[in-house]
Amino acid sequence: RGPERGLLDHEIVDWVPDSAASVCCDCKKPFSVSRRRHHCRLTGELICGKCSQFLPMSFAEKLLRPTMNFELKGKLEQSPLKEGDEKEQPPLRVSTSCYKLLLRKHEHIQEKENRSMFLDLYEKMKSVMARADALLPRYHDVAEALRLGDESTSLESAQETRFKLMKLHEAVDVLSKKILSLGVQSERPPLPRQIRLQKQVRQYATLYLQSNIIAMVPLPTAEQLKDLQEQNRRLQEEQTKRERLEAQQAAERLKQKSPVDSVTGAGLIRSSKSVTGATVTVSGSGWQPSAAGSAVGNVEEKDPLEIQRDMLLHYISQAKRAGKMDELKALKESLEDIEFQIRSAKLKS
Repeated sequence: RGPERGLLDHEIVDWVPDSAASVCCDCKKPFSVSRRRHHCRLTGELICGKCSQFLPMSFAEKLLRPTMNFELKGKLEQSPLKEGDEKEQPPLRVSTSCYKLLLRKHEHIQEKENRSMFLDLYEKMKSVMARADALLPRYHDVAEALRLGDESTSLESAQETRFKLMKLHEAVDVLSKKILSLGVQSERPPLPRQIRLQKQVRQYATLYLQSNIIAMVPLPTAEQLKDLQEQNRRLQEEQTKRERLEAQQAAERLKQKSPVDSVTGAGLIRSSKSVTGATVTVSGSGWQPSAAGSAVGNVEEKDPLEIQRDMLLHYISQAKRAGKMDELKALKESLEDIEFQIRSAKLKS
């Protein structure tokens, strides 16, 4: 293979004749019997043995192929040296200056490839994070509803949402580890600044995962959910009973008071008799509306709030006819309060 390889090298690159140079093109030391002449396979210039560097053929071809013209690529493809095991191919002799140039070019190519892969993986990781961030609040709402025993919330749906979140977090972990290991297994590792950036991304992803996984509220089991729902039903029943009792007690208190005093509430109207025969006086003005009488109807069959509303309507009509504007305003405000209480009682029932 030696002569055959030499002929191919000579055919691809024009070699400088041995008589054309008396010194090494790199170290500038003169050639002698002990310092023999060799040719750089890239430039064809004469170099000495100490200035010779040897590159594996696969490495050299990877760097040089993009710069070769069509004719040179054809010669390489047709060469018998392409046959057989790549490990059997002798290395390529180059000068030290060419070797340094090739290494810089390799670093540039490697950095460009790593940067492209880094950006691609980083964008994917950020996209997965955004999907997890959008899903996490919904999971928290569902988990909180289940913890409170909400029967309208499905445990299966919550478990499915949790599974999706866990898969997204797993994807973030895998992508960040890939970013951290970019270029580590290559012949020449990435530049220090690139390695620092990759470590920072991994650290950022680790902190993100820790905060999000810790924030995920655990879901109850089916048995726990059943107990929570039963407890919630009991609490709702107790609250309903308590509200009804409070309403009944309030109604009893209203029955014991003079209807006029209870509806005005501010001491504007005074009464000391029964609902149907009350003598009503407006404080500070001396004006007295006539008793409600038939306007109230059968007080035994009516709710106390409705009795007060009917009385107020009766007094308002009298105040309008008497032209008592101040009293009319106070009575209307009391009427609004009573109607609000009636609506609230109906909603609770």
